[in-house]
Amino acid sequence: MSEYSERAETSTAEDESADVRTGTAGVVAAIWCELFEVPRVDPHDDFFALGGHSMLAVRMASRLRTELGFRVPVRTILENPTVDGLSHLLAEAAESARDGNDQKRS
Repeated sequence: MSEYSERAETSTAEDESADVRTGTAGVVAAIWCELFEVPRVDPHDDFFALGGHSMLAVRMASRLRTELGFRVPVRTILENPTVDGLSHLLAEAAESARDGNDQKRS
């Protein structure tokens, strides 16, 4: 299990309302916690309201690529500025990529 996955499981454990403990949402939340230097993020926290800017989005894109295994354009981060919105989009992209790979194998 990666550092981000482990942190994702514990970063919101105290916040019963947070829905960002597992999967893609957990990875996104853990990266946000590290980059924004906060102990927890809410699924609806806004990247810009937390102090996000273009250079931080570049760092986030790099971390997401490392953790998720595929390229995430900075524009995608900027256009989907919440943990919830970004993680849903990335989960769908990952699922589509897996489905495409499964079809190629058939």
